[in-house]
Amino acid sequence: MQPDMNDKEQLFLETLSDLRDHINTGSEYKLKRASGLLRQLLVDTATLLAQANRRHRLKIRFPVGTLSPINPHPGSFVMRGFGPSACGKLVQATLDQFLGCHCLAANGGVFSVRDIIKVTAEIRGGVHAGERVSPEWPLDKP
Repeated sequence: MQPDMNDKEQLFLETLSDLRDHINTGSEYKLKRASGLLRQLLVDTATLLAQANRRHRLKIRFPVGTLSPINPHPGSFVMRGFGPSACGKLVQATLDQFLGCHCLAANGGVFSVRDIIKVTAEIRGGVHAGERVSPEWPLDKP
């Protein structure tokens, strides 16, 4: 551990390194497992991001493109990114705004970044596998 870092800050940096490694492999398995890291970093009740930032109190922002709402139609599947190449102008979103960005429409429902991370981590094998969150979630069928 670096001398000026606490345990949470070190864990944060090592988790980011693991996340990069998982994403760079491109394997479906590693991408699913990356969802568990994302959940720990960004979604859990006490996020690792917040714990690591407690001493620094930085205003964390996520550059996302401005998006028009996704209008789902029964039987349609729409997936989109929200980087500059997909959306043009970038805005600086808070964590909650970023996690709330809609990025997928399927089976008549619209899903946010948070939804995708949670379903992949908690149902599709990122951390847990096979249990449905609720009957309303069309994406949680393994």
